[in-house]
Amino acid sequence: MDLKQIESILRNSGSANNLVLKKEIEILKSKAIDRQDEELANKLWCLENINEIQFLFISAFNNLKKKEYYKAWSDFSYIDIKLCYFREHSENYYTDSDEYGLLFIEEYSRKFQKLFPYKYFLSRESIIKKQRCSVCGTEITIRKKCKHSVGELYMGEMCVRIVSELQFLAIALVRDPFDKYAVIFPQDLEYNYGALEELLNLLETPYEKWGLTVIKRIGEKFVDARRNGLCPCGSEKKYKKCCKNTQKELIDHYAIKLNQNKGNNSILRYKEFGTWK
Repeated sequence: MDLKQIESILRNSGSANNLVLKKEIEILKSKAIDRQDEELANKLWCLENINEIQFLFISAFNNLKKKEYYKAWSDFSYIDIKLCYFREHSENYYTDSDEYGLLFIEEYSRKFQKLFPYKYFLSRESIIKKQRCSVCGTEITIRKKCKHSVGELYMGEMCVRIVSELQFLAIALVRDPFDKYAVIFPQDLEYNYGALEELLNLLETPYEKWGLTVIKRIGEKFVDARRNGLCPCGSEKKYKKCCKNTQKELIDHYAIKLNQNKGNNSILRYKEFGTWK
């Protein structure tokens, strides 16, 4: 398999076997490195990442279908991270024409993530004691550097810092970390995945287009609350002096629109649902 064949397969947004294609790319990249062809090796690094991003998107969708929600969340989170580093080196692949589906994957990964009930995450506070360059292996210190820059490509490999010694200082509770794997799962809390379940009932493939609108509406427990009665939030204050006419009584309500082609007919399916009671 040559470069053009691999590019052609990837333009079909992951229709090929990911592992087979990964092996073919590795073979070509190894040959490019042996010839010291850095331009080709770096191009194959891009194709390697496109292949993995496409695979992760399909994997996330399949995990949602199986109700493996945290696995799907982890797939989407990894897509975010890979795209973040990939953009700087993808001028020929991350284009407006979206031949490789990367813009679609980025947009819809974020849409899917909005429907997850995860709001808080753990984030570590730490001091790096020892680290080295992934390209040349040089140990990096304040006074000692190497010629490689983090995030740049060198013969088909992105330069990163490999941490070998780390001192943990604290764990912080945050809302929007870069690394979103550390989801909090309190012992007595069961997350509500109803929004995702409703959406997955409408979708047949990961590459269907759908629209998402978020509307703020009064939560069900506040609908019949009396002005002078106790606030449904449990504060033991009067409703009028607590949550009434504030953001506290509002919940996200989602409206999804999905165009589906059935034969020669285009069917618009529309669904509204809230995330929490």
